[in-house]
Amino acid sequence: MSGATASPSRRRTATFIAVSLGVVMQDDTFNRAGLLATARDFQVRIIAQRDAIETSRRVPVDLAHDLARAGFFRIFLPATYGGLDLTPMDGIAVFEELAKADASVAWCVWNGNTH
Repeated sequence: MSGATASPSRRRTATFIAVSLGVVMQDDTFNRAGLLATARDFQVRIIAQRDAIETSRRVPVDLAHDLARAGFFRIFLPATYGGLDLTPMDGIAVFEELAKADASVAWCVWNGNTH
């Protein structure tokens, strides 16, 4: 399947656990809306760590791990390989949502999606 998104009937239902602000969210169908909502949940935490991110020039390890657990580094990975298989436009919307909190975090997540 060259660049096309899998049809809903072929998409595997992914269960994910997003850890943000100490809250665990579970959803049976992971899609653009779910990941956008999770990105919004991360914004407060990212903003709170913005100075530390800028000073250290790194995304804190715990934040990176939580972003990974929430699926942010599997945005474009095909569902066959456990990815979210989002379209490019849906993925960009997620990056934009993260960038509202901190552009460098969004940049790191974007770079983590180059397979």
